[in-house]
Amino acid sequence: LYGQGARWRTTGGSLGTNYGRASAILRAAIPVAAPTWRLGLEVGGGTTWGTAPLQRSWFLGGAHTLRGYPASSALGSSFARGRLELARTFEIVTLSTFTDVGWAGLRSEFSGDDLLYGVGLGGSVLDGLIRLDLSHGLNGPAKQFRIDLNLDALL
Repeated sequence: LYGQGARWRTTGGSLGTNYGRASAILRAAIPVAAPTWRLGLEVGGGTTWGTAPLQRSWFLGGAHTLRGYPASSALGSSFARGRLELARTFEIVTLSTFTDVGWAGLRSEFSGDDLLYGVGLGGSVLDGLIRLDLSHGLNGPAKQFRIDLNLDALL
């Protein structure tokens, strides 16, 4: 869970507006065929109240939020995202297949037609200490084939 409240000042030194924002992310790793197969799930969402500066928008894209898209492919005052991953674990290596979905924008303009989807394959060493993902965005103008290398990426 994450929450933030602030008063934003304009560059002229006069007082701006108050804003607040909150988000929640839920992650679960569920054994499917113990001990070698597991299902990873992640869902999250967040919103902003008031008028926040652009740098306090929610940004989706990249290895940590929406694989298959570059950073900041989707941004706005609200977001929703999810991940699903099926992984096969070995002694020190894990191989997985995954899909990500995400949206960011104005809360009042949410539409399922605007969701961005990505799919891919991943591999990690030492239970996620080092992770390599090959992903591809499936829709939208910013979709890409991406290779991401991360340290400490458990899901």
